[in-house]
Amino acid sequence: MNYDQLNELSIFALRELARRTGVYSPTSKKKDELISDILDILEGKKEPYVPKTRQGRPPKNYGYSFADVLYHNSSAQQAYQGPVLAQNVPTFKYETSGLISGYVEIVSPVSACLWVRDDLKFNCIYIPNSLVNMYGLKTGDFIHAHLEQEDGQTIVGSVSNINNCPIKKYEKNKRLDYVDIKHIIPSKLIQFDKSEYNELDILLGESIYLYGNDNNDNTSTIINLLNSSSATKKIYINTVVADKNKIFLEEMNGAVELFTSSITDTSENAQHIVNLAIERAKRILERGDDVIVAVDDVKSVIGIDNDDMSITKNLMSVTKDGENAGTITLFAVMPMDKSASLFEKLADKKFKIAEHKLFII
Repeated sequence: MNYDQLNELSIFALRELARRTGVYSPTSKKKDELISDILDILEGKKEPYVPKTRQGRPPKNYGYSFADVLYHNSSAQQAYQGPVLAQNVPTFKYETSGLISGYVEIVSPVSACLWVRDDLKFNCIYIPNSLVNMYGLKTGDFIHAHLEQEDGQTIVGSVSNINNCPIKKYEKNKRLDYVDIKHIIPSKLIQFDKSEYNELDILLGESIYLYGNDNNDNTSTIINLLNSSSATKKIYINTVVADKNKIFLEEMNGAVELFTSSITDTSENAQHIVNLAIERAKRILERGDDVIVAVDDVKSVIGIDNDDMSITKNLMSVTKDGENAGTITLFAVMPMDKSASLFEKLADKKFKIAEHKLFII
């Protein structure tokens, strides 16, 4: 960890790191002072400050260096139990105040942000780590937050609701964890408003693959499936939204949570959005609700993924019928070529899309 690496962090992430490192009164210091004090403590030139009382936000001893966690895949990274979806702290550029809603992303052990929808894109707001620890926030949590101004920048100042649970009734220690929830064999049929879909016998907790040659027909059909389904929660993922296909998204009813990015966005931004959608589905299942995740389409996700296809793998394997929990059902528009052949074995049912209708393969 050197000066240049620390200088890349936002002032808020730097202050949080300074608190963890043991810098005295980090909020009263400028960026250069914070960097200097952090480096002096890490190099042993200064002793970390230890407060005499429990007031304020004292540094906690987690047994590893937070500076290392920010930049290295070390044992420290493994020791941290929360999801880390990105190594780089995103730019916090949302400029407003008041009450707002959005999705939490835990960026690193000392940095988190709130992704807020703005039409078909997202803006990002910094969340102080003290709030993450206070409520045990996870990536994918949907929160209502009150915003504040600090040093001329908008940040999350307080949280009033987490996953539709008022803070007064929220108990973080009673939260379930997707990883610990056992998958059972799906048995409950999804009910659709359209009788033709009910005849397909699609079960909650299944992976449903859709194949079609017409991209517009594919998009329209998967949206119709979502709108018609009885699932209490619905997620739609599309990483290549352009002006010409926005009209199809207008057909989506208000119950669908959109995780979309423009075709002109960077791959890194699109990766954030897909990861958010995956974790959002897990949080919904943990609360006992049924959610359908519609991917339009898998080839586009592969296109923004890393070389190891880790994001696509996580997405395609998220399906689950949770014992004493909710369900995650996957509707995925699949490519006609071999680019997604790795995932064929995960399909529970396959359908061909032709002229807005589905035919069993």
